[in-house]
Amino acid sequence: MLRHLPFSLIRYVVFHEMVHLLVKNHSKNFWLYVEKRFKGYKQYEERLFGYWFLINNSKNLRIF
Repeated sequence: MLRHLPFSLIRYVVFHEMVHLLVKNHSKNFWLYVEKRFKGYKQYEERLFGYWFLINNSKNLRIF
């Protein structure tokens, strides 16, 4: 999925996963770490969901 994302979202996903090395779940503490680096992280989450939705639904499309 990462190959379909803009670089800004790839950076966000990598950072998100790196924070999991410190905090194993999506607790308040986890999101505090994320917020320090990515202000307005909820916008990144919304954009990721949009890409996820498009990518998963495009599997059912046949392009000739």
